[in-house]
Amino acid sequence: MLKAWWLIASVFLVCAAFPTVAREMPDSMLHICSWGADIAAKSQELKLTGISVHLARRKLQIFQFDELWKRMMALAITEDIFGSRARIQPAEARQTFYDRCARTQLVEP
Repeated sequence: MLKAWWLIASVFLVCAAFPTVAREMPDSMLHICSWGADIAAKSQELKLTGISVHLARRKLQIFQFDELWKRMMALAITEDIFGSRARIQPAEARQTFYDRCARTQLVEP
């Protein structure tokens, strides 16, 4: 009986020492992941139509972004998409990018 109490007490202490907290992404991170996923889908669509990475970059350069960092991020995403040999559909590229972005945001402290 004493062993059972020690076991219960030790399990309780371990659980109390290492709480598991389910984190949620803030709305700003959801927006960033969604925006990046849209850029990835558009880049994949351009890639599948057969245009060059240089023309895709030029299309992004003339687009007006509401924040300065978005232009560089869009160019990086486009370079990454065109550098990949994958021939997936744009919707799949969007979902893959969003999932990886969300997973990365949830892992970071």
